[in-house]
Parts: sequence; C-alpha cells; structure tokens
Amino acid sequence: MNKRIKKKKAKQALLREQERLAQELAQLSPEELEDLVRTIREGFKNIARTLASFFDDLAMFFKSFDES
Repeated sequence: MNKRIKKKKAKQALLREQERLAQELAQLSPEELEDLVRTIREGFKNIARTLASFFDDLAMFFKSFDES
C-alpha cells in the first residue's frame, strides 16, 4: 500500500476509536464521570508531587555538592 492509503486508513481507525470512546462516555452516569475525573485529577496531583519531590532532592544534592 502506498503512503496515502496507509494514512487514510490510520485516520479512519482513529476516528472509529474516538466515536467508540464518545459512545462509552455518553453511557456513563454523572456519578461515574465524577469518579473518573476525580481519579484522573488525583493521578495528576501524585505526578506533580513526585516531580516536586524529585527536583527538591536534586536541588539539595547539588547544594550539598557545592558545600563540600
């Protein structure tokens, strides 16, 4: 297959997947949506905390390196 056909098929597959996800999302109740949003939000908070801790530790490491 040539490049154009592959690109078109990939775009169609992506569109089908988006439509399927939209249908599943429409079937969720408001409570389920709230739980989903809360879970995603908590995940992002945990990632942010982990990154902050990592960079704090990295900064302390370099500060202790300067003091030595």
